[in-house]
Amino acid sequence: MRSLTTPALARTMGAAMVSVVALAGTVQAQDAADTCPDRTIELGKLECTVLPETRRNYIVRSTAQVQCLFDPTKGDSEYYVGETGIRLGLDFTVRTEDKFTFLVVSSHRMGETRPPHALAGKYFGPSIAACVTYGIGVSALLGGTRGEISLQPVGVETLQGLGISAGLGYLYLEPGKAS
Repeated sequence: MRSLTTPALARTMGAAMVSVVALAGTVQAQDAADTCPDRTIELGKLECTVLPETRRNYIVRSTAQVQCLFDPTKGDSEYYVGETGIRLGLDFTVRTEDKFTFLVVSSHRMGETRPPHALAGKYFGPSIAACVTYGIGVSALLGGTRGEISLQPVGVETLQGLGISAGLGYLYLEPGKAS
C-alpha cells in the first residue's frame, strides 16, 4: 500500500472536496431550475491566489490581498482582485502560500446574460484552516450582488505554513485585470 505525503494528501483531499462541492452545486442548480422555470442557472469556478507578502495577521483579525480568476461554464473568464481573511476570530497561522477555490452558482432571468464582473461584492461566512507545513481549510461564504450570486457551498483552501485559524471569514471582490 502506497502512503501519501502531506502535500499529496492535501491535494487529494482538496480534489475530493471540490468534486463533492461541484456535485452538490449541480444538484442544487437542477433543483432551482425545476422550481424557477423563468430563471437560468449558470455554474462556474472561482480560483484565488493570495499575493505574496500581503498577509497581515493580527491574531483576532487577518487580511491578505488576492487575485482571482472566474471561469464560467459558458462565456469568457473574468479577473478579480480583492481582500480576504478572518474578520473576527482567531488566526494563529504563519502562511507562505494560499490558494482557494469556490464553485459559483449564478441565476438570472431567461434570455438575459450574466452582467460582466457580476461576482464583485462582499462575501461573509464561517472559515477554518489548519496546517503543519501543508494544510487545508474550508469556508462557506454568502453574499455578492443582488443575491443572484453565491459561492457554493464550501470553498477549499490549500496552504503552506504552520498554525490554525477559525472565525468569520470574508472575501471582497472587485473587477481586475490579467497579470
